[in-house]
Amino acid sequence: TDVGGSTAINGGSIKTSGVAGMVFGDAVSLGANTTLIATDGAISFDSTLDGTSAGSETLALTAGSGDITFSAAVGTTRLGAVTLNQANNVTISNTFSAASLNQASGTAGTGIFTLDGDLDTDAGAITISSATVDLNANLSTTAGYDTANSIDNGLVTINAGSGGLTLDGGNITTTAATAGTQSGAIDINSDGNVALVGNLLTTGSAGATGGAVTIDTTAAATLSLSDITSSGGDATATDADGGAAGSITLTTAGTITLDNSTITAAGGLGTGTGTQGAGAEIRFSNAVALTTADATVSTGATTGDISFDSTITGAQDLTLTAGTGTLTLTGDVDVTSVEAS
Repeated sequence: TDVGGSTAINGGSIKTSGVAGMVFGDAVSLGANTTLIATDGAISFDSTLDGTSAGSETLALTAGSGDITFSAAVGTTRLGAVTLNQANNVTISNTFSAASLNQASGTAGTGIFTLDGDLDTDAGAITISSATVDLNANLSTTAGYDTANSIDNGLVTINAGSGGLTLDGGNITTTAATAGTQSGAIDINSDGNVALVGNLLTTGSAGATGGAVTIDTTAAATLSLSDITSSGGDATATDADGGAAGSITLTTAGTITLDNSTITAAGGLGTGTGTQGAGAEIRFSNAVALTTADATVSTGATTGDISFDSTITGAQDLTLTAGTGTLTLTGDVDVTSVEAS
């Protein structure tokens, strides 16, 4: 479409064949559920893309070997569920708001998923699957966990291929908009190196549990971390207990590097006669190296074990707080100092 006007897509499907793509040069609004298929061509939104009724109009995109590009703000009027079925590179250059975002592992991108604007969902999960994932902005959801149906609507899943995952310039955050609701988990899987300069945070709402954080890398991939925090929600009712934290599990065939890191899984505070929520297990399944500055690992004042299954090295100080939980150091420890409580 030409620049300068506007385009209303009132549902249905638009399909192009071969390498012919779709370029929307002007503002686009969705009036109903929409499917765009550019068999092996690019799909580009050069201007804004909005829904009509917040969180309602869904969008499914298939570009095959082509790229999908969002150059301007998406979801000032929030989109419904957004599905990215097949693409090479996916680029989000501005803010992006939808009910959910799903780029499933079965149709993972073959190139780079690049996020340069804050992305948020409020009703469903976020799944990003691509050969390389490059996150330079915030990724967040307030959907939370549906306890009644055992569905983690607030789950953030990142599946990265051999190009790995970089988080630099933003954080990944899960909370719950509904009081008393568990926050979503964060699940990262990567065949390549994972470098987290930004932080991972899960926080339960009003006395509820914080989501678990799990990171797994394969082959000889390394895992470099900044801060990870899973927190139970602080109680808000009178004489109520705080929420429990979610567990943090870090696994790699390479080395886990703590880069001036604080890793915390502590329960939320109680009110009045209520008690603090339970801390959760923090487990380092492989060798740990401390770089740049000191590192702190804590499960708070209550229960919550800390386990190091291999060696710990580095010319830095290490502070470990397991409260009433158990601290297990399986391998050799060669650091400047260890303070444990």
